[in-house]
Amino acid sequence: MIGGATQICAEAVLNALLNNAALGAPATWYVGGLTQLPDANGENYVESAESRTAVTANTTNFPAWAAGVVRNATAINYAAFAGTEIWLGVGLFDASTAGNLWMWVQFTSSRTILSGETFGCPAASLPFTLGMCTLGGLTQVAAEAVLNALLNAAALGEPATWYVGLVTTLWDADGASYVESAEDRISKTQNDTNFPVWAAGLVRNGTAVEYPAFAGAETILGAGLWDDSAAGDLWLAFEYVEAVEVAEDAAHTIPISGMSFSMGVCAE
Repeated sequence: MIGGATQICAEAVLNALLNNAALGAPATWYVGGLTQLPDANGENYVESAESRTAVTANTTNFPAWAAGVVRNATAINYAAFAGTEIWLGVGLFDASTAGNLWMWVQFTSSRTILSGETFGCPAASLPFTLGMCTLGGLTQVAAEAVLNALLNAAALGEPATWYVGLVTTLWDADGASYVESAEDRISKTQNDTNFPVWAAGLVRNGTAVEYPAFAGAETILGAGLWDDSAAGDLWLAFEYVEAVEVAEDAAHTIPISGMSFSMGVCAE
């Protein structure tokens, strides 16, 4: 199945991770049918005429992350339809009517529900996931924390200080298997000075990240945010548009707005 986060969700998540904003996820999700799927920004969808079904955000309805996804653990049922519809997937909204679509899942195949029929999404049938964007985004460590916070009311658990490191080999689709530079990470407090609030689909660095003279020559392919000054976990990653060759004894600076973090649609 395909699905992911809308821009509404991505804005809330990235602001919570990077500039100390409240996540603002609802205590109750409202699951609505989709007769037209969202575009790449989670917009331009068409919702079913049927009422949304309320599902509390907790570990009964959405158990903790496992194998890259959070699935529904309870069935989500709908009463007899007023008219025939073809559902392509479902979405999580933050209100019983109107409101905002935060996440969605596309069915493996469309479902035709005739007028007068009932419909249900069985337990474990809806995998919600997040992952890397084209140039960077959340690693699986961050996606696990975010999905648990969104769907089962867990604490987000992001650090108060991020540590910006450089990579010489890029991460894989899960944000793993990278090779980090030998140079020390640079600390950046999580606030809206270092990471101003979301704009135009991104959160960018608001202050430069300055590395002193390198101990040895390296080819830098990207940068990432870790939760510790050494070791720890990589949460967010950003690939440089072009590799940067840094000579021995040369300094390196990531300029203001030189990093941009985003989220996108993912496939299971």
